[in-house]
Amino acid sequence: EGIDLRLYPGMEIFGTMHTAQRLRSGMLCPLAASHYPLIEFPFSDFADEATEILDSVLRLGLRPIVAHPERYRYIQLHPQLLNLWTDMGCLLQLNRGSLLGRFGEREEALGHALIERGFATFVASDAHSPVVRTTWIRDVQTLLTEEYSEETAHALLEENPMCVLRNQEIELPEPDWFN
Repeated sequence: EGIDLRLYPGMEIFGTMHTAQRLRSGMLCPLAASHYPLIEFPFSDFADEATEILDSVLRLGLRPIVAHPERYRYIQLHPQLLNLWTDMGCLLQLNRGSLLGRFGEREEALGHALIERGFATFVASDAHSPVVRTTWIRDVQTLLTEEYSEETAHALLEENPMCVLRNQEIELPEPDWFN
């Protein structure tokens, strides 16, 4: 078709106590063959386990990206846990749908708080099909530009993701910690 397109390997990994072992053995794949695995967790009652899993992945020399933390009930109730995860070296990827209010008011409010406080590293579609939760991102780009800045939208949607594709370090300023 003559389309200038590059595909990169990657997967959203469901975090279990075997995640680090499976990453080490090559059974699981970080994004773009980088040192950035994208890891998601159950939506409730998993704070201690998630922290242990993230620590085991970090000990491999990888830098986990936590998928949609704003949707986890235990983070909504105790956002201070993100202080620990961020201090450990984890990065946070928010869902486009959360910021647009499609998953509920708590998810929307926490998603925006994570951007305002400097915790968010990425915003992604969390696409699940070509019809529902698609790869469309223009609406959240507009929202980020209008509510925050063009620089914020660029960092969350382009600059930081490009660092993952290039397997480059992502340096973030210290966030405004939760009390």
